[in-house]
Amino acid sequence: MRIGVWIILVMGLAWSLAACDGVGFKGGSTIGAGPDDAWPFVPKAMRVHPFTTIGLDSSGNSMLLEVRMELLDQVGDPTKGVGDFRFELYRVAAGAAREGVNVRLFQWDAPMTTLQENRRHYDPITRTYTFKLKLEEPVAPHQRLRLEVQYTDLHGHRLTAEAPMTYTPDAADVSPARRTTG
Repeated sequence: MRIGVWIILVMGLAWSLAACDGVGFKGGSTIGAGPDDAWPFVPKAMRVHPFTTIGLDSSGNSMLLEVRMELLDQVGDPTKGVGDFRFELYRVAAGAAREGVNVRLFQWDAPMTTLQENRRHYDPITRTYTFKLKLEEPVAPHQRLRLEVQYTDLHGHRLTAEAPMTYTPDAADVSPARRTTG
């Protein structure tokens, strides 16, 4: 008889805990009050990682912008995200101190809404997303560029980041047949 009473008490306690706001059980998503608080590791900021470079592809015929993006959670730790990236590369005009003076050279959109897309771009070693974006036309060496990146999650929240860029050819980028003087 005592075991039956204990079972009823435990079941009643479990039911009352499940009915409380902000408490969830296995598989639940009610950690906080709203969709932003439902999972504490959602991206709250991002940065263009310093490993981002412009160079030639392995064939040496096409230029690539290899972008590494880092999504950061609310405490600044790297995290993953589901959403869409947009990359824009601008040529910075000499003496450009205000918006609108720069010229957009390229734009790329990269959806990240499926598990397959996320796996394809995520690098677990650096904890960054890597995108190899082809430049349809080459950029001039040592030209001032700016990369602007937007990330929009599935709830419509947008994060932005930017970084200055330049293409500095090294010995591997310039074969003897490609070197020019002057």
